[in-house]
Amino acid sequence: IQGYAFGEIKSGQASKPEEVNSYRFSIENEKQVWVNVSGEYYQATLRKLDKNNTVIFEQNISGSDLHKFVSLLEGEYELQLRPLTSKLSGFGTFNFQLQDRDALPVLPLDVPTIIKADQSRAAQAVSFEGEAGATFLVDVRSSTGSTSRYVNWTLYSPSGAAVYTYNYQYGSTDASQKITLPETGGYVLQLWGEEQITDLRSTTVTVRETQKNTTPVALNTLISGRIVAPGDSNKYTFNLDDEATVLFDPQVSNSPVSIKLMDESNSLLLSFGGTSTTEYYSRRLSPGTYTIEVTGSGAS
Repeated sequence: IQGYAFGEIKSGQASKPEEVNSYRFSIENEKQVWVNVSGEYYQATLRKLDKNNTVIFEQNISGSDLHKFVSLLEGEYELQLRPLTSKLSGFGTFNFQLQDRDALPVLPLDVPTIIKADQSRAAQAVSFEGEAGATFLVDVRSSTGSTSRYVNWTLYSPSGAAVYTYNYQYGSTDASQKITLPETGGYVLQLWGEEQITDLRSTTVTVRETQKNTTPVALNTLISGRIVAPGDSNKYTFNLDDEATVLFDPQVSNSPVSIKLMDESNSLLLSFGGTSTTEYYSRRLSPGTYTIEVTGSGAS
């Protein structure tokens, strides 16, 4: 049995089937703890050392690593890593890290940040602040990894719920996602590679709050503009006093933009891209206020 201090990265390897690696730590006040355990042919068990020897979790980590938040009350705890009973020899390595959610590294916004892992399968977690209703663009790209460059990520809300998960982002491919935040407070972005990959992984993460610029326009006028930053959108509103057929004539070609028409209830009425200047679209519209939203593609 070894003592454990929060934030330490521990690793080891069993030499015989009955060997158990145990790590003990104390919780002084109730807190959310980020648990990151990876390995081959082990079972991870977290117990609270009370009169009932309460099991917090028990999970195999062979081909399915353990990355999650758990709420722990004040008390003494023990994390055990033992070989699976089905495996009698040739045990792989394991490594783990426990971190206080409030002590996770803060991710700077609006700038690319490189996050490295000694083993691609190991997870990392970073935090940032956001307000309910704000929309953020999350752009995750894996830049190294000799065997595999896949990376997965999950965004957690201040209450610990998974807001969005994206699996198998590959290399420098733009797979950025726009996410509207449901709560105000601290969010956690968790990254991890494929379970069996023990090579180095370097991942570049860019998270930024997007902006929506709204401009009133009149019909029969040319609307022009540009998307200033990745994830931003330009909105143009117009009013109809009477029912009318309205034509929408794109004046962009081979441009990575998406154009949408929405009514007052935010229902989608029309969607098209900037692919051709030879096409136009028509819609019969009732009296009311309408919005044209123009966005870029991914992080462009």
